[in-house]
Order: sequence, then C-alpha cells, then structure tokens
Amino acid sequence: MVTPLQAPEEIKGMIKETTIKMSIESGKALKELAHSIKTMTSPLSANKHVSNAKTAAKNLKSLLILGFWEDINLLEVILVAAVASILTDIVICVEEIADSVNELASLSHFSSKETKVDSSKKSNIEATQSRKIHATNVVFDSQHNVS
Repeated sequence: MVTPLQAPEEIKGMIKETTIKMSIESGKALKELAHSIKTMTSPLSANKHVSNAKTAAKNLKSLLILGFWEDINLLEVILVAAVASILTDIVICVEEIADSVNELASLSHFSSKETKVDSSKKSNIEATQSRKIHATNVVFDSQHNVS
C-alpha cells in the first residue's frame, strides 16, 4: 500500500513521464512541419509524431481519471496537473497545425521527397554562411573590444 507521503512523488513521476513524451513528440512534429513548409515537401513523419503525442495525451487522461486521488492532497500535485493540462491543449493545437500543413502540401502540390541539393552548391552555401558568421564576429569583437 502506498502511503500518502509517497503517493504524490509516484503520481508526479507517472505524469512527468507522460508529459515529457507529449512534449518531445509535439516538438518533433512541429520541427518536421516547419521543415516541410521550408522545403515545400510533404511532411512524412509529422503525422507519426502527432499520433504518438495524442497517444501520450490519452494515457495521461486515463492516468488522471484513475481513482487514486482519494488519499492524496491535490495541492501537492496541482502544478504538475496544470502543466499536463496545458500540454494536452498543445497536442491538440499541434494536430490542427499538422492538418493545415498537410492541406497546404496537398493544395500546393508539395513534392513527396526532398530534392537533394547539389554537393557543390551545398559547399558554396556553407562557405558563404561561414564567412557571414566570421564577419559578424569580427564586427562584434571590434565594437566591444576594451583595451
């Protein structure tokens, strides 16, 4: 039997694990959706991440519905429950974003595969970015150099 002092930590742990999964999967989905828009390619793995986040949200809901709250001071776990509730809302929003990006991809005829950048063009892009970063650092250092 779990004592009242142990219960909040155990519950916090279960909720934490589920909310971390929701957060990670939502983040992966958003990253994939952003990449899809940037490259005008269909978001292939975003739906999998949204599905994983929704599954974690359902698991969290099941966890919160369970009847173990009777012997627990809810004030001790209210913050964790509030974060879980907000993350559940975020998962719903990520799903709506994914639906919108999928619709955009369909209407705009995004390609199904990312077109590969020619390796020489990629090297030129990387070299240009490196020069810009170096120039920015030189300007910043010269402006903030205190002798």
